[in-house]
Amino acid sequence: MYLHRFARTAFAAAALVFGSTAAAQDVAPWRAEFLTVDAPKVLLTHARVIDGTGKAPADGVSILIENGVIAAVGAELQAPDGAHVVALDGRTVMPGLVMLHEHMMYFSGRAVWHAQPVSYPKLYLAAGVTTLRTGGAEHPEVDRNLKRRIDAGLAPGPSMHLTGPYFNGAAGDFLGDTVLASPDEGRAAAAFWASRGFTSLKLYDAVDAPLAQAVIDEAHRHGVKVTGHLRDLGCAEAARLGIDSIEHAFLSCAKDLGFAPNVAGFVAQPDDPRVRALIRTLVDEDVVLVATPAAIGRPLGDEALSMLAPQAREAFDATTKAMPPWLPDEAGLRELRKLERAFVEAGGRLGIGADAMDFGLVAGYADHRALELLVEDGWTPMEVIRMATSNGAALLGIGDRTGRIAPGYRADLIVTRDDPSKDIRALQWIDIVFKDGAGYDPAKLRAAAKGKVGWH
Repeated sequence: MYLHRFARTAFAAAALVFGSTAAAQDVAPWRAEFLTVDAPKVLLTHARVIDGTGKAPADGVSILIENGVIAAVGAELQAPDGAHVVALDGRTVMPGLVMLHEHMMYFSGRAVWHAQPVSYPKLYLAAGVTTLRTGGAEHPEVDRNLKRRIDAGLAPGPSMHLTGPYFNGAAGDFLGDTVLASPDEGRAAAAFWASRGFTSLKLYDAVDAPLAQAVIDEAHRHGVKVTGHLRDLGCAEAARLGIDSIEHAFLSCAKDLGFAPNVAGFVAQPDDPRVRALIRTLVDEDVVLVATPAAIGRPLGDEALSMLAPQAREAFDATTKAMPPWLPDEAGLRELRKLERAFVEAGGRLGIGADAMDFGLVAGYADHRALELLVEDGWTPMEVIRMATSNGAALLGIGDRTGRIAPGYRADLIVTRDDPSKDIRALQWIDIVFKDGAGYDPAKLRAAAKGKVGWH
C-alpha cells in the first residue's frame, strides 16, 4: 500500500510540475513510441482532400499545420523554415472522425463492464476517431481522469466529451447503474455530475416521466444536456419533456412504434401515422437521434478479435455459439434504420456512434463497421463522411473548431491510402492519424492494445 501511495504521489507531483500540455508533451514517453510526425510546423503536400462539408474532393492540395492548427489549405503552399514536409503523393486526407456514442469499457460477461483506459483510447485513435462523446459510463471517474490525462498530453487518445453514469429506475438491472428512487434523487444526481464537469447525462431504460423531468430540468439549469436509452419512457414523451438526444435512434422507440424488443419481424413503414407523428414530434422538439449501426452476427474480422484479452475472446466465442434470443434481429435493425432516412429528410439531426463494448465490437473497428453499414443502407460515402465529421462536431457544439479541413480548425486529420469518398472501406487502411497536429502510426497504436481489450 505504501508503494502504491508513493507512486500516486509522484505522478500527481509530475502532473503539477508539467501542468501545461506543452510541458507534458516534452516528457511524455509515449510520443516517441507512437508518433511519426511531431513538429510545430508540418506541411502535407499533393493530397486529395475531403474537407468534411460534403463538397467534392479536391486533388493536388497541400495543408499547412502550425502549432496543432490548420494554418492554410491550397494548391501551391511553400514550406516554412523548419517545417516537417510529408509528401502524400495523391493519398486522401479527411477530417478525423467525430463519433457520438462510444465507451471506454467492455463487458465482463457477468453483469459488469471493465474500464478500458489502456486499450480503447489507442484503438479509437488508430481508427481515426479524434473526437468522441462517451455514451454512458459504469466508471465515470475513470473516464474523467482519462480525459484529464489525454488533455494534459500524458496519454494518447481522442478528445473526449463525457456522459455520466447510467441513471436508472429501481428496475435497473446492471450493477453499475445509478438507481434513482425519486425526482429529488434525480435532481441531486444531475447537479453532482454536472459539478464534476460532465457535459451530458444519460437516462436508462427504467426511468419514468417524473424522474426524467427532474433530471432534464436540473441538467439544463447547469448547461448540461440529457440523452437517453429509452424503454419505459417513450421517445415522443421524452421529447416533450425536453430531452436533447436519444441513443440508438429508433431502437429506443419501441413504446412508440410497438415493435418487439428484439425487433424481429419489424417492417419499416415511413408513411404509417404513428411513424410520421413520432418523427414530427422529434423534429419539432429538436431532438438529436444518435444511430449506432451494428451487425452483431457478423464478426469484425480476425484483427479486431485479436485485440480481445483471452477471457474476453472465450466469452465472445461462447456467445456466438448460442446467441441470446433477446439480441436485436439484424433484418429488423436494417428495417428500423430506414426510418433514420425519413427522419433526416423531415429535417431531423442524426449523429453516429458505434457502442463498442460487447459481442466482439471493438473500439475503432466497430466505428468503421458502423459507417460501412450506413453505406449498405443507402447513404452515399460522402453523406456518411459528413455525418461523422462536420455534422458530429456541430452536434457537440464544436463545429467551429473541428470536423472540417479549413484554416483555423484543429489539425485532426486522417490520411488514407485509398479514397473513402468512393469506397468507405478505405478507412480500414489508414496510414497516419493527426490529432492536434501530431501524426500517429495506427499500426503501433494497435500493437500496444493487442490482447488487452476486456481486461485493460
